[in-house]
Amino acid sequence: TASPGGDAGVGPFIPAPGTMFEYEGGSSVVLSPHTEPASEREVVEYAGWLGLDLSVEPELLWLSREALRAPLPPFWRPCNTQDGEIYYFNFSTGESLWDHPMDGLFKRAVDGERARLRASRESGVPYEAPQSYIDATVGAFLAHLSVGTAGGGGGEAEAAAPSSSSAAEGAGGGGSGESQDGFPTKLVVPQAGTVFEYEGGGFSAVLEDNADKYQPTEQEITDYAQWLGLQASEPELRWIARDGLTTPLPEPWRPCKTDSGDLYYFNFETGESTWEHPMDVFFKQLVVLERDRLAHCRSRGVPYTRGNPSAAAPGTQ
Repeated sequence: TASPGGDAGVGPFIPAPGTMFEYEGGSSVVLSPHTEPASEREVVEYAGWLGLDLSVEPELLWLSREALRAPLPPFWRPCNTQDGEIYYFNFSTGESLWDHPMDGLFKRAVDGERARLRASRESGVPYEAPQSYIDATVGAFLAHLSVGTAGGGGGEAEAAAPSSSSAAEGAGGGGSGESQDGFPTKLVVPQAGTVFEYEGGGFSAVLEDNADKYQPTEQEITDYAQWLGLQASEPELRWIARDGLTTPLPEPWRPCKTDSGDLYYFNFETGESTWEHPMDVFFKQLVVLERDRLAHCRSRGVPYTRGNPSAAAPGTQ
């Protein structure tokens, strides 16, 4: 048997699947965090639990599909009680939940996506949820739940940016591996300054991504904070705007400029392009989640500090 927790300074001990441990007077068994893909029936049933009405909003089914394959946040593992009941346990904080830690966040996301779908229909613009948007949404959920858990608690935990590589691995490789001829293949991303032809004979130039070296001015942070929807009454969340201006693009995205001087972002693996920075969605989602955490801390009289493990999100205690 094993007991939750770990040595100070080393980080929490995460038992391997199959390990039995004593917890609250009973015994539990750690299960594997990796589960079989959900069936289409399970996806539809879970959509009902989320509150989706697929007869009028089938475009939002992706929320159910992503929720059922969402990874667990750091230090969480599914466990089985001696009575055969499944629950989730955090081996860093000792917290336990009957529901998957991400369930509540996906349920709350329904209203926002429903509003986006309604606006799309009213404007006549098709509703879209490309993979980059999905990665950013799930990444924001993980970043929100990971605050204060890095290194076993304490210190500042950087917001975990979504990575296209994680999605590619889940799809079976994406970008590198072995060709049918047996020769190794690797995705080649053009260097900054490279000019390439793109869509209809136009030309674009690849730009350098120096976001991690960029030092934004206070005015730039303020402007981006306002664009993200941050209020002057919540200065504690200003770190989100600063991170947003200094976070590099996920691989293999690159900033590009058209021959007419317009800036856009291009994914050299999927061919996807967007006028907005791919990380904007991530930081907008993070604002919504951290705003709730800030309000919860204020209501309890607990100081909000980035990386403060005691500042738990509402509904997770």
